[in-house]
Amino acid sequence: MRIAVLGVGRMGAPIARRLADIAEVVAFDPDGSRLTALGPGIAVAATQDDATAHADLIVAVLPGAREQREFLLTALEAGTLAEPGALLLDLTSGHPDTARELQRTARRCGAGYVAAPMGGDPSAAASGKLDLLLGGAARDVERASGAIEALTGNGGRARHISEDAGAATLAKLLVNGLWFAQAVAVAEAVRTGEQAGLPAAVFRDVLRGSAADSAFVDRYLDRLLAGDEMVELGLDRVMEELDIVETLHRSAGIDDGVLSASHDIHARVLAASGAAGGELTTVQHVRAGRLPHCQPGRDARETSSPPASASPS
Repeated sequence: MRIAVLGVGRMGAPIARRLADIAEVVAFDPDGSRLTALGPGIAVAATQDDATAHADLIVAVLPGAREQREFLLTALEAGTLAEPGALLLDLTSGHPDTARELQRTARRCGAGYVAAPMGGDPSAAASGKLDLLLGGAARDVERASGAIEALTGNGGRARHISEDAGAATLAKLLVNGLWFAQAVAVAEAVRTGEQAGLPAAVFRDVLRGSAADSAFVDRYLDRLLAGDEMVELGLDRVMEELDIVETLHRSAGIDDGVLSASHDIHARVLAASGAAGGELTTVQHVRAGRLPHCQPGRDARETSSPPASASPS
């Protein structure tokens, strides 16, 4: 089997190395230094077309919705991404509408498409412990089973939740939206406790095992308390996802609420600090009590993402 890996950044590189244990892998990334850093055992291509030529499986590990449309959908529509019979396994946390377009276009081209937005960090990618939400035809999921097992089979999890590729992408966006909203709420509670005389470390120990315990508290609260902003994923990328969630939120007839409040807060911090921040930059602002105010006459919930449809393909 020949596998093309598109995107070898902080997640794509360990994924490519992991897949190289089960198949011939050729990689492409617009940043040539990333290709050089892959080391031996993985072939590199000068262009995306060179990487995907004659590939049985194309694994896309792209930063977000913009790249998903630019590098995948455009090439697939032009007939240069996947040959008939090839399969695209898309690990990007992108846009549900784009995932559905990719699924329909792949079908017209005689190829397959599985949306598989991932959860996990680079160490999970390197050790086969990713969590994948799978959306696509059962036959396509089965065809990708070897790669899926390599990426999840050592303590991760793969769940085929729908034949609709957009449903998997939508589910991942909502999970991420809830994660960021919870992070803000936890930071608010920590600051409230600290200001009223409850040490953060004591409150952390109370949270664990309580009704308010969660994966965020278990895995990331110590990083929040240590002042870590988790800059590996930029705040601008966080906002791309929250923009899509906010658009979906409004299309569902919800003009306000917890997810919208989280979007507002993250948008205010992004406007004040720029793209240099990370996943926990906003919650560090909340904990420190230095949350920027909205600019007069502006709605922090203005989004930059294209409108999203909740209807299945």
